[in-house]
Amino acid sequence: MRLPAITPSCSATAFVLDRLRHGLVALACAASLANSGDALAQAPAAAPTFHRDIAPLLQRHCEKCHRDGGAGPFALVEYADVAGVAAMVGEVVAQRRMPPWHADRSIGRFANDPSLPEAALATVAAWVAAGAPEGDRRDAPPPRAWASGWSLATPPDLVLTTPSFTVPAEGTLPYQYVRLATGLTEHRYVRAAEVKSVHPEVVHHSLVFQSEGRGARVARPSANEEGAAAGSSPAGETEAARTAAIERPWRPGFNQLELMQGAKPHEIPQWNARFMAMIRRDLRYGESGGLNGYFLSGLAGGGAVEFEPDEGKFLAAGSDLIVQLHYQPIGKATESSTSIALWFAEGARPRALDTRGVATVVFAIPPGASDHAVSAEYRLPVAATLRSLQPHLHLRGRSFTYVARYPDGREETLLHVPAYDFNWQHEYVLAERKELPEGTVLRVTAHFDNSAENPANPDPSATVYFGLQTHEEMLIGYFEVTWRPGE
Repeated sequence: MRLPAITPSCSATAFVLDRLRHGLVALACAASLANSGDALAQAPAAAPTFHRDIAPLLQRHCEKCHRDGGAGPFALVEYADVAGVAAMVGEVVAQRRMPPWHADRSIGRFANDPSLPEAALATVAAWVAAGAPEGDRRDAPPPRAWASGWSLATPPDLVLTTPSFTVPAEGTLPYQYVRLATGLTEHRYVRAAEVKSVHPEVVHHSLVFQSEGRGARVARPSANEEGAAAGSSPAGETEAARTAAIERPWRPGFNQLELMQGAKPHEIPQWNARFMAMIRRDLRYGESGGLNGYFLSGLAGGGAVEFEPDEGKFLAAGSDLIVQLHYQPIGKATESSTSIALWFAEGARPRALDTRGVATVVFAIPPGASDHAVSAEYRLPVAATLRSLQPHLHLRGRSFTYVARYPDGREETLLHVPAYDFNWQHEYVLAERKELPEGTVLRVTAHFDNSAENPANPDPSATVYFGLQTHEEMLIGYFEVTWRPGE
C-alpha cells in the first residue's frame, strides 16, 4: 500500500534523494519561500539579499525539514547551503514544479496550499537574477530554535516505538504489524502527532490504527446515545469501559462488502477468492488494513500533523495502537524502527475527527490502457463537517477527483488532482470546513495510465488488479470529518 500523514518512497527524505538522482532539485522548502501572508507580499525595490529577504522565509517554510536533525537530506539554513543551487531554485519556482502541490487551483481553497503568489515569485526571481547576493549578515534574523528530534517546539506527551526490524537488501516484504500499548488510564484527545522512522528510506509507508485494549473492550454507542449512558453494563465490565460507553464519540459501522462495490452479486465470490489471503492476513487489522481509514499515518512530506484547537483524534483509555509497516529494500540490509509521538489536548473536549476511506477492490486495468477510470462511493449515514481530503493511488495513478452529490440533487467538485504524483500524497485541508448533510454521497474517480508512455509504469503488459504492493494498484479516497449524529 502506497500510503498517508501519513506521509512516498513515502518519506520526504527518500523523495528528495530520488529527485536529486534524476537531476531535479528537491528544494520544496526553498520554493516555498512565501505565501500570501508573508511579509514579502510586495517584491522589494532593491535587489533582494539572502540575509534580509530570503533567510526569514527559509526559517518560516524550510527549516522544519531542512536542518540538522530534520527530515530533509540537507540543510537550508546558511547562505552557503543555498547559494550553489540558486539558479535551480529559480527554475523550479518559475515553472511551479515546487513547492509540490497538485490540486487544480481553480477548484476549492485549501489551508495548506503552499503555492507562491506572483509577487513572491518575482522576489525569488529577482534574487536569482541578481546573482543570489548574500547581503549584510547584520540583516539576518535570529536563529530559529527547534526541539530536538521532533517537528514541534514542545516535547510530546507520549512516544511509542516499534521494535527494530531488519529489512533485507532485496525482495518483496509482506506488511508488518506491531501492537503497542498506550498505557492510558483515561481518555485523551490527540491535538498533534508525528510518525518518524530511524531510516525512512526503507519505510514505504506506516499507518496507525487504534484498537481497544484486550482488557477494556466496550460497545460503541448508537447515534442517539452520543453523550448519554448507553444503558446497563454487562456483568464484570470495568469502570473504564462504562465511562468509554458514555464518552466515546460516535462513528459509523463498516461492512467489508462495501469494498466490493462495482461487482455484480454473482461476481463477489470470485473477487473474494482473489483476495482471500489478504483478507485473512491484512484486512483484519484496524480499519480493514487502511481501506476504511486510519487513526494516524506516516506519509509523504513528513513532519507533524496539527489539528485546530477545537478538533482532535479520540484515543480511548486502555487502548493499543497497531502500526502497519510496509518496508522496502534499498539494496543493502538496513535496521529500522518507527516512533509515534503524540501531543494531547487540554481543557475543553474538542470535536472528534475521524479519517475514513472511500474504496473499492473491484477493478482490472487492461494492458496498455492510458486512461482507465475507476469510481467508488460512500453515503454519509449522518451529517458531518469535512476537514480534509487525501487521494491514494499507486504508480499508474493519473488523476483523482472528489464529487459531493447532495440530497437535493446538486453536485459539487470538492477536489480535482489533474496530475497525480505518486511521490507526494498530499492531505488537502480545506481553508473553511464544509458542512455535509446526512445522505450526501461522496464519489471518488481515479484515472489510471497503464501504457508504456507512463515512465513510472513497472509493466505496461500486465492486467493490473488491486493489491498492497506498489506494482499493484489501489483506489482510496480518504476524507476526514467530525460526525454530527442526531442533526
